[in-house]
Parts: sequence; C-alpha cells; structure tokens
Amino acid sequence: TSRALSLQSIHKFLLYGQINDESPRVAQAVANIAHCVLHCRFARQTKPDDEVIFMKIMEIFLELLRCRAGHLLTDDVVCAMVEECFTIRNEPANSMNLIKYAENILTQMTVLIFARLIPDDRNLAGSAYAAALPGGTIHPSSSKSVPQ
Repeated sequence: TSRALSLQSIHKFLLYGQINDESPRVAQAVANIAHCVLHCRFARQTKPDDEVIFMKIMEIFLELLRCRAGHLLTDDVVCAMVEECFTIRNEPANSMNLIKYAENILTQMTVLIFARLIPDDRNLAGSAYAAALPGGTIHPSSSKSVPQ
C-alpha cells in the first residue's frame, strides 16, 4: 500500500543516515517525523496489510532512537513511542507474529534508552556522576577513580 511505502521511505532516510545530528534543523526534523508517525491514522483494510503498517511504524520508532540524531528526541516523544508499541503489543486482535515483533522492538528500544543513561568515560570529568563518586573524578582513560 502507499502508506507502507511512505513509511518505508522514512525508515530508509533514517537507516542510511540521511537525517543525522549534522543535518540542518535536525531537532525539528526528528520531532516532526516522530509526531507524524505517532499520529499516523489509516483506514483498516486487511489484517496482514494493517500489520505491515504497524511493523513499519515500530521500525521507524526504533530507528529514530538508534540514529545519530536520536538523542535530540524529547523524553515525552520517546515515552509516546514506547507507549504506542505497547498499545500495538497489547491489542488482542493482532496476530502472535505482530505481538512478538512488538515485544522484540520494545526490548531493543529499552536497551537503547538505558544505554544512553550509562555514563561515557570520556564525558565523566566534571559531571555530576563523577562528583558523586568517592574520591573525586574518573580519569578519562580508565574507569578507576582518581583522587583529587
């Protein structure tokens, strides 16, 4: 269907790095993509066609988080994307394949979200995380605490 092809095109733009953190107005671009996909409505046709569209929507959500500009998404947008995946997963009319696919996407999204919460050793000096460690800061070349 044309909707599935449109969603696939958006996914490819993200997948191949056409939208990245160096693109002009990238924060607005990723916010607009997320908003449009979150509010994507379509006339239900056949169950298999509908499920393909749901899969494409979830692929875009995942790629939005995974792409180089993903860090520009707001917490509210990320939360809405996760909620939409849960909605798709919990719809009793959906096939077991779509439910399992949604669970897989949710797992990948969770890993990506929490991976961003882990401090990067190179960015620790002077951070609140480093200040909270006993003895001071983290040396950038190791994960050992260096006394001040």
